[in-house]
Amino acid sequence: IRRAPAIFNGGGGGPAGNPSVRRRLKRWLRAAFGEIPINSDLADVYLSDIIWWKDKTVIVGEISIKVDRLDVLRAKHRAQLLERAGVSVIPVVIGDEWALEETRNLARDEGVEWVVAKEYSDRAIEFRKLPDTEHDDEGDVWEEY
Repeated sequence: IRRAPAIFNGGGGGPAGNPSVRRRLKRWLRAAFGEIPINSDLADVYLSDIIWWKDKTVIVGEISIKVDRLDVLRAKHRAQLLERAGVSVIPVVIGDEWALEETRNLARDEGVEWVVAKEYSDRAIEFRKLPDTEHDDEGDVWEEY
């Protein structure tokens, strides 16, 4: 998480427990649903390892030393909640290595991007190229959402 600005080439955010991240999540979910939905652990965006934003695109990420099948599924399902709320979101897994080579194929099949073993998937590279905005580092802006 401390390396996120370098991994994503700017932006802002942090762990889901960070107060500014929680405020943004609450605002997005209440604006879309009128309340904060209760979800299973697999789909609870508040349990995400990292929420990172840049230029109105949001990363919902799971971080593991060895990225496994459950990391991929958690990233996918947790990102889907924000997607249903109208947020431009990319599910991502981050780690030092894949638990199994098949896990990379699962990520590709499930539409989950990755930063694993210093290798970036295509949409993760696109996210790195997005410009920083003045609101990326501020905790409570983005009123347009």
